[in-house]
Amino acid sequence: MRALDPDGQFPSNKVRVNYETPVINLPGGVQIHHGNQFEAVHVFNYENPLLTDGLSQPVLNIPWGSFYVLKIVNRFKWEREYVDKVRPVKAMILWGLVFDTWFTLKFVFMSTFYFFKTRFIYSPKRRSRLTVTAQILKQESTTFLQDLEADARRLLDEQPHVHTVIMGHTHGPMHKVYPDGKVYINTGTWTRMISLDLRGIGSNYRLTFAMIEYDDQGKAFASLQQWDGEHRPHRPFLS
Repeated sequence: MRALDPDGQFPSNKVRVNYETPVINLPGGVQIHHGNQFEAVHVFNYENPLLTDGLSQPVLNIPWGSFYVLKIVNRFKWEREYVDKVRPVKAMILWGLVFDTWFTLKFVFMSTFYFFKTRFIYSPKRRSRLTVTAQILKQESTTFLQDLEADARRLLDEQPHVHTVIMGHTHGPMHKVYPDGKVYINTGTWTRMISLDLRGIGSNYRLTFAMIEYDDQGKAFASLQQWDGEHRPHRPFLS
């Protein structure tokens, strides 16, 4: 916040970090979600953010997906640094079984073992409801890349006052204007990603962000922009 506030003050009257709600409503019918709440593996419990029962100290009630990244993905990054940068993961596994068989088999085995170990064995440091486990299995068994467009369209249909829905999370930039004039924007990511989805196959490294502007009548206009600045004449080579 000190870096973002031009006056360098903390607390800041100009910058707000939202941590108490999964949605931000802006004037003019603009609604912002991170997007994780629509994917069962990443849902965060805002009503019960800390676990205390049976513990000497409270622990953060993080979603299972965060446990998985900490315990499995980060370990395998030492062997294949791209393992968390390829989407969809199911396509990476299929390619890996052919071209990087031993590593992929280890990755699949450990992922499967950790899922059953943590979803079906009780621990006071996590919560594993069967309904959530079933929803995770249902979503992860689909063959399509998760882009949250269907969830965004549902939000637009259920809330007549909302004109624009903005999300992130899936790391795929998207600017969709529907026939009824409503808008869905996914801000993408500033991390270099590799897409194996046929709709956008290849390396994806575009510095995209959502910009919201207001006219004199207070009407909001949202658009997906791409940062095109440079603050230094050279940079380290990234293989």
